[in-house]
Amino acid sequence: MAEAENLVQLARLKPDYVGFIFYPKSPRYMAERLSAEALDVLPETTKRVGVFVSEKTETVLSLAKRYALDYVQLHGDETVEYCQTIRRHGLKVIKVFRIATRDDLKSIAEYAQCADLFLFDTKTPAYGGCGSEFDWTILEEADIPLPWLISGGISPDNILRACQTGAFAVDLNSKFETAPGIKDIQLLEECFKSIRN
Repeated sequence: MAEAENLVQLARLKPDYVGFIFYPKSPRYMAERLSAEALDVLPETTKRVGVFVSEKTETVLSLAKRYALDYVQLHGDETVEYCQTIRRHGLKVIKVFRIATRDDLKSIAEYAQCADLFLFDTKTPAYGGCGSEFDWTILEEADIPLPWLISGGISPDNILRACQTGAFAVDLNSKFETAPGIKDIQLLEECFKSIRN
């Protein structure tokens, strides 16, 4: 989310989580577009997630405090020790793994003690937002030690299939936008109804 009025509209749908991109190279970067006060429209039941990519811990902690984040989603090459540092400051951690083959799941076990949730996304040269899915059967056949979210190419056409993978939640991003960081509220409303039913 990167625009205040769009966030107001989304808040009415009461999503479980809302993500805010704090990665300056992303077209969804929001730190200069949304004030901390703009997030106050979110209901208390909606968790605020800050998305970071290999950022300095002091920057993450500072932004988490300013925007009252509940979770930090770590999308880069963060170590176990890095995740532990973030959690020691009272934040919950979503550690992201970029998936192309089963081998990309090899390191998840070591993060099980320092993350609260995992998120599995499509492996690409860039970080996130590619709009294409990976082979979800990789997850269905894996022993995953934490609840996990699925991301990457989720659209109205495959959202119910994504919900059947065993995922704790689905990450709705580029296929539900009218522009980077601007959500298509009507489309999200329709998909929320499908998921919640």
